[in-house]
Amino acid sequence: MATAMTMAASIALASLPGMSTAAPGKDVTIHGGWMTPIEYRTLPDGQRGAYVTGVVEGWFHAPAFGAPERNTDRVVQCLGGLKPGQLMQTVDLYLTANPAERDKTMNFLVYSALSDFCANRKH
Repeated sequence: MATAMTMAASIALASLPGMSTAAPGKDVTIHGGWMTPIEYRTLPDGQRGAYVTGVVEGWFHAPAFGAPERNTDRVVQCLGGLKPGQLMQTVDLYLTANPAERDKTMNFLVYSALSDFCANRKH
């Protein structure tokens, strides 16, 4: 399980803009999550915020599974000052703006939403 978590954490961080950790051409497997966008949308605000925050906290904890700290520093810089409601709102807006992606699981959609957010955020 730690190996899958290491890979997932490293890939999540490597995929954020400016956060590449994977060697060029290296094949990786990212396992799909269990929650669909439909299920996510049925959750009350507090639970949606907790879900998204849990994903982000997993990225913050990625160095424990082998992700380079220099990459997690960028995640913390981009997302660390946001509150759970702000993270949730970013994901909710992304889901609304990208209905064609409703066939993906929420772990991929949270990554996509927050990756877009960080790529467009002015520091």
